[in-house]
Amino acid sequence: MAATTHSFRPKHKSLFGGRRWWLILAVGVLALYPGYYKLVHLNVSPLIAIAILLGALIAVLLPIWLLSEAWYATATLEVDTDRIVYRALGRHRSWPIADVKRLVRGRILVLNLQAPDQLDEQLLFIGSTGRCILRLGAGWSHGRIAHAIGLPLEQIPSTVITAGDASRAYPGSYSWSVAHPGGRYLVGLGLGAVGCGIIVVIVLLTERG
Repeated sequence: MAATTHSFRPKHKSLFGGRRWWLILAVGVLALYPGYYKLVHLNVSPLIAIAILLGALIAVLLPIWLLSEAWYATATLEVDTDRIVYRALGRHRSWPIADVKRLVRGRILVLNLQAPDQLDEQLLFIGSTGRCILRLGAGWSHGRIAHAIGLPLEQIPSTVITAGDASRAYPGSYSWSVAHPGGRYLVGLGLGAVGCGIIVVIVLLTERG
């Protein structure tokens, strides 16, 4: 008898469909104001300065949107009698079902410094060492996946509230940048400063030419 394969796909959610992302966009525009001031101070036309900065903002946001759409188009979880296979963005990862010892589900808060905090239902695949080998967000059918794997859904302990808590309780569940919003914010500021500096240098070289 042929083995039955269960295939799951995430529910599509537009990257810029929620209020949170529009707020991030507004914050990004405000963050570009120092660059606008520098360009105008260098006798660049205000309209040209706005065009340059908006172009820089689009150059940052467009790849993020394209990656998000590509992920939704390719993300697939397949469960058969002995293996779990996860595919997304051309990447292929698989594990024997026996390697998944627990399925832990609960709402985890991702903290942000400038944008509103994000609270989502997460499903963590926990291995024999207690390390998280895969994490699926709220767009996946957690109950159906657990049924296909043959494990009960456990509730995340009340002590695990934030992504930082989850990364300590279940190593591998969240990356360092997500678990440490302060560090992520400083990295973002640094990249923004570098971007503004590059724009100013390009304008200066153009004027000299």
